[in-house]
Amino acid sequence: MSILYNQPVGERLFGFFAKEHFSPEEERLSSELRGFYRQWDLLEKNGAGSIIDFDLAPYSPEYEAGKKILLGRPLKAERALVLSTLEEYLKETDQTRFSSGRQKDYLLAKLAASHAYARRINGEAFDPFEYIYQVDGVRPTKIPEGVIDEQKQKVANILREAGCQRYDAESLQEFFKSLMITDSNAITTEIKSFGDQTLVILGHVLDDKIRDKLSYKTEVVQKDAYWLNWTDGDIQLFILQINNHPSHRLRWIRGKPPIMGVHEIGSHFGGMIVRAERIAQKKLLPIFGVTTVFEPEEFISEGVAQALPFFLEDELRLPKESMLALELDYLRQLVYNNVHVAINSPDFSKEKIAGIKDYIWQFLPTEPEEVILREIEHRTTNPKLQAYQYVYGYSFYLHRLYAQSLSYYGKREFLKAIFESPMTPVQEFNVWKDLFAKPQFRSRGISQSPEWLSQINLAV
Repeated sequence: MSILYNQPVGERLFGFFAKEHFSPEEERLSSELRGFYRQWDLLEKNGAGSIIDFDLAPYSPEYEAGKKILLGRPLKAERALVLSTLEEYLKETDQTRFSSGRQKDYLLAKLAASHAYARRINGEAFDPFEYIYQVDGVRPTKIPEGVIDEQKQKVANILREAGCQRYDAESLQEFFKSLMITDSNAITTEIKSFGDQTLVILGHVLDDKIRDKLSYKTEVVQKDAYWLNWTDGDIQLFILQINNHPSHRLRWIRGKPPIMGVHEIGSHFGGMIVRAERIAQKKLLPIFGVTTVFEPEEFISEGVAQALPFFLEDELRLPKESMLALELDYLRQLVYNNVHVAINSPDFSKEKIAGIKDYIWQFLPTEPEEVILREIEHRTTNPKLQAYQYVYGYSFYLHRLYAQSLSYYGKREFLKAIFESPMTPVQEFNVWKDLFAKPQFRSRGISQSPEWLSQINLAV
């Protein structure tokens, strides 16, 4: 392989990197956009919430100065200015010649997603499916119920082998209680341990010692939020929050921390370290170091993070309990994908909430009612989470299929490409398709047109 494929993946197959130095127009546009997103972030701190997730771009003194000025809630006029500014940047980006057409395509998609989000927080009415599509780059799609039924049976079989014979709320609660981890220090230690192991493995895959370049800290928090872990930060320091809120007590079970270490530290932190390096090497425009949770690359970011154990199954050595945690996570995300589609459909009404709860409990009998109601509210009324929380289920589903369809070398090549550059779901699909077309990268026994290929909906 090394003889045939000795160029960086981003340059060799997919052309994401600039072939020449960035033009003065690209550099200026990138710089202006970094300043725009940072000022927008300050504007919404006391409004819709943080705009920026990771900030890996060069330091800006005006951003620090802005922190002293923009302290109040955003005004209608200020949000209108954000909208008009985004419209101007969309037009300017479209008219600017880029060294890399694919970087231009992604930047246009990022700006279009930001424009949709800005319109949404400004109170504009949106068709939910169209809004999710404009932000995520995928159209909300139900996962076949047969797939979810099969996954429930797989989980039930694993539970039976582990000693839980019945798949009902009482039996599962007792079983999960026996596996609960209540010591936050123990959870943190395991997350860090398996996260660091994943970074070392990814370093071998990417031929880059990314673990040595990472600086991060962990914080244990209690937040009434859907997430167990949250990662963000800037070029100086990444931060991992570990959420031990009581509503998650039955989710912190033995085997879960290693999965979160792979997901958060391995995939998210590892990806951002590579991103920062490509920016420093002037292969990516610095604007791609200013990330948000309302842009198309989140579909790829969360999908790869969740499915990474399947991409690294030949190298990663997870505890036996972690496979139960992983398969439970997969089932949960599949179920909530279809819930997300149902509750954002035109015919959904409050009268149907009882049916939604029953549907969830059919697969997840221990899911607390208050969590279900919170999920319904966030996935329908919260402008950020209505789009962001949709990506989890469908991206996990699709990326597990990607991993299963690729050979050992195919999975490595796929990860190299994905970690090199931000992509839309369609751009990523084309990466997979180009690899899958080559027999040496295709998993044995997989046909050139797998059955699921006709069922996916990325608007490709």
